[in-house]
Amino acid sequence: MGNGLSRKEVDAIRHVTNECLSEIASGDFDDWLTHWISDARLMPPNAADVVGHEALRKWIYERPPVKTFSVFDMDIDGGGDVAIVIAHFSRAFASDNGDETDQAARQVLKFRRDDDGNWKICAAIFNSCEPRLKSPGQPGDPHTDHGKTAKNGRGPLGRLILARRFRA
Repeated sequence: MGNGLSRKEVDAIRHVTNECLSEIASGDFDDWLTHWISDARLMPPNAADVVGHEALRKWIYERPPVKTFSVFDMDIDGGGDVAIVIAHFSRAFASDNGDETDQAARQVLKFRRDDDGNWKICAAIFNSCEPRLKSPGQPGDPHTDHGKTAKNGRGPLGRLILARRFRA
């Protein structure tokens, strides 16, 4: 990607992105929320848009707990007061029986620099990287078995080389 951002700006945006993932994994949701503008829009998969701090707070507290995030690819591009982050990552959820379930995912974040010079998320969308089967509900369908086929090195996560790990 071409980039109109300085190295310092790219590093600051990368830092905010990594902090957000770390705060989700550690359950620091109030700190996570500080990285979003007040009228931010989150577009989760198969759900209505989540708009504004109160809706984001409600949404994050209702999510299944994420134990870890591992980022393995992050492109940052932009110019002026706007930047876009495209990232691929995996996340591990704690299942009801205590096992971890891994899921490969991707996200696009739109950042805006605020009046104080801080980079804040103003829009985000994410989804799974695992393909949906033609017949939902069959073993291996990531939408119903929550990525169990990717656990323990099987499936797409077994082929990923992970560069950074965030633990709760």
